[in-house]
Amino acid sequence: MRTMTAVIVCALTMSAGAADTWPDYRGPLQNGHADGARVARTWSEAQNVTWKTAIDGKGWSSPIVAGGLIWMTTAIEEPDGAQSLYAVSVDLATGKNIRKILIERVAQPQPIHRFNSYASPSPIIDPADPARVYVHFGTFATACIDADDGRVLWKRNDLHIDHMVGPGSSPVLYGDLLILQYDGVDHDFMTAMDRATGRTVWQVDRSMDFSHVRVDQRKAFGTPIFVEVDGKTQLIIQAAQALYGYDPRNGAELWRFDFDGYSNVPRLVLGDGLVYLSTGYDNADMVAIKLGGRGNITKTHEAWRLPRRQVPRRASPILVDGALYMVSDGGVMQCLDAQTGEVHWRERLGGNYTACPIYAGGRLYFFNEAGDCAVIEPGVDGLHVEHTNTLESGFMASPAVVGDTLILRTKTHLYRIDAP
Repeated sequence: MRTMTAVIVCALTMSAGAADTWPDYRGPLQNGHADGARVARTWSEAQNVTWKTAIDGKGWSSPIVAGGLIWMTTAIEEPDGAQSLYAVSVDLATGKNIRKILIERVAQPQPIHRFNSYASPSPIIDPADPARVYVHFGTFATACIDADDGRVLWKRNDLHIDHMVGPGSSPVLYGDLLILQYDGVDHDFMTAMDRATGRTVWQVDRSMDFSHVRVDQRKAFGTPIFVEVDGKTQLIIQAAQALYGYDPRNGAELWRFDFDGYSNVPRLVLGDGLVYLSTGYDNADMVAIKLGGRGNITKTHEAWRLPRRQVPRRASPILVDGALYMVSDGGVMQCLDAQTGEVHWRERLGGNYTACPIYAGGRLYFFNEAGDCAVIEPGVDGLHVEHTNTLESGFMASPAVVGDTLILRTKTHLYRIDAP
């Protein structure tokens, strides 16, 4: 009998209950959950802010936390038009800027979409080895940093694609490997590097035939997740026009699910033997796909589909107690039965959304681009907003949770939010 564990594999021996780390931009389990945390439900510029720290430059990368430090990236435009790409660390306790480490100066950067930044991919840390921080800027650079002294231990700047609108995919860790997704308009592939040295261990091109696909519809900005199927770990990633399952040890393709979509941003969600996929642009469907197949599973493994009905193209969904919650780019929120796709309710939340939601202390937190956070009681009977909290500048980055603390990055500042 086929067995599937449709939960995130803690490939780095991450502890799901480790309250002092947020090693991935969607948390220790890569799903936005901080179930036991008792984070604040109300705040403002004048309430429950422990500290507020300005972050130079422009960067939409989400903060990660380990070893008492908060890490993120930023990009600063120089007077000559070059982009200087930095890793930034901030002290968790005090909000003091600790380091700003130059990773790469790009003299003639590719143009990006005005909505994007040159520092949108988020860093990652292995909680078992918080002295190593891995940062990624897409085609421009990838590096490993010594968190204790700020040294760049290794750097790669030789893997090039044309993002067309700028970078977006974040790295993941599996054992001794740093795994990266490169889906450009000119070349689409996955690669795994030795995390100690940066050496390429494997690299594999996408199997999709793009000859019939318009050039601008060949790019994607997803970030991989892991799942255990039949006792073996699979790496799952949405790319342009297809969802793939790989063996993370060697990059061997295990299965593929084809769809019509590109520029995929929302991270995949797993639950109860299904993986939930937003197909991306131009008009997104939400598709639930059964795990466990081999080869091309397009015609055999689709469980249900919600077509073009306010499906998000930027913010990831979140799964809580058998219900899938999501908000469209333009602020329409809905709750679906995760097993059947039945819409329990669909209501306007308001605002525009890019940041991923979290679930903490029995509440959902949705952050919009104007700086508002809606604190929502989950339930299948309708939208119940308990509080709306506002900070200046607005949210592009997703939040982090450490213990009972919220770490929030706006377009200009980093905040520590604590309940009284």
